[in-house]
Amino acid sequence: MSINWEEHLTILQQEIDHFSIANLEDVERYRVAFLGTKGKLKDIMSLMSKIEPTEKKNFGLKVNELKQFAEKKWMDSSSLFESKSEFKNLDFDMTAPAGSYSIGSKHPIRIVRNQIIDTFKRIGFTVYEGPEIEDDWHNFTALNTPADHPA
Repeated sequence: MSINWEEHLTILQQEIDHFSIANLEDVERYRVAFLGTKGKLKDIMSLMSKIEPTEKKNFGLKVNELKQFAEKKWMDSSSLFESKSEFKNLDFDMTAPAGSYSIGSKHPIRIVRNQIIDTFKRIGFTVYEGPEIEDDWHNFTALNTPADHPA
């Protein structure tokens, strides 16, 4: 059973040619209608199983040309309308750095620790922070611990 695939491709070519694109929404509708996963080009590819083996090479070449044509029209249209984006009419510099803002908050343990430190400062204590890890000198040698001591 032979199918007239050339007629199908001609009809699809005409649909692509006559599809009018006037804005970004039309560009997306075009992409979905012809290039999407459920688009008309995918439907045409499903004809491959119904085509005679001798005609499959020509069919594949023609479909590939049609796909490239459809993609070119989509790329040209999308670049045209994206260049006319609404960001062109804004009154401020989009490249200027954003204002500073803080992300997140303090950990609850850090909040309680600061409250405790403030309380002790009010009653006369001072905060001293030293090294978090003591070395061998401060733990043993400076305290005259013998070298053969089990500690």
